[in-house]
Amino acid sequence: MHDPCRLPRRALLRLLATVGTLAALPALSEDAVGPLRLGVVPYLPVRQLLGLYQPIANLAGQVMARPVRIFSASDFERFLAEARRGEFDLLGVSAHFARILQREHGWVPLARAAAAQESVIVVPQGARLTKLEGLRGLRVAVSDRLALHVLTALHHMRDAGLKPGLDVTLVSCGSQANALTRMGLGEADAAIGSVVTIRQLKPELSAQIRVLSAAPKALTPLAYLAHPRWAASVPALRQALLAFPATPDGQAMMAATQHGGIVPLTEAELTTLDDDVAEYYRQRALQVDTGTS
Repeated sequence: MHDPCRLPRRALLRLLATVGTLAALPALSEDAVGPLRLGVVPYLPVRQLLGLYQPIANLAGQVMARPVRIFSASDFERFLAEARRGEFDLLGVSAHFARILQREHGWVPLARAAAAQESVIVVPQGARLTKLEGLRGLRVAVSDRLALHVLTALHHMRDAGLKPGLDVTLVSCGSQANALTRMGLGEADAAIGSVVTIRQLKPELSAQIRVLSAAPKALTPLAYLAHPRWAASVPALRQALLAFPATPDGQAMMAATQHGGIVPLTEAELTTLDDDVAEYYRQRALQVDTGTS
């Protein structure tokens, strides 16, 4: 006699496969099972991010006794949107995004890279430009106009009397390397870069550029945060991150990222980023107004 509670073999196999898939989905609560998600802001190609931040994923996995996988996004705006929706459990994120997420969504600060974020506006070595004000009416190549090193430089331009996106045309190039290359090809008159990236250029390329102006230093190039659903794990995560640079893996990662170590990140420090957050919202509004978002 047919038992209505028994499933045919094929249906049962499909059900088991579905359960297996669900078990592998991102964890959204402490009671869920499966890997956790470490989101890393897309300041480099994904393959490079995976290589650089795997030690952090391994460290977090040891603390939380669960595997941690690294995720990113195609651009800064999409990354922030996913973080706002809580699609990540942990973050390695630009400092202005850290402030937005902490202030607006309750993300908990853990630690930060010890190095400061240094942004510069550069021009070709032979350019006649000598002052920042001379960029009026010209083209400036940027990786992503919502990246922290770009926003810091744009705020610096604003302090010099320029309105980025209006007085200066911003050319989005997808990466710092592309921005510098396009400037070298004559497709832009200047470019915005970070000091760390410029130091990593091949000597023959770095010899072709000149710093026109340096923006004031920002707090850090990268901050680590935990989603508020993991508040109970914050003390252990913070302790592990702060101890990490003293380990062999940590020393290798600090050398590769040039982050100079890992130090505590406080809410008071995050408040110093409000000018950068304001610049982010200005540039976001300009993108919407011009239909480039």
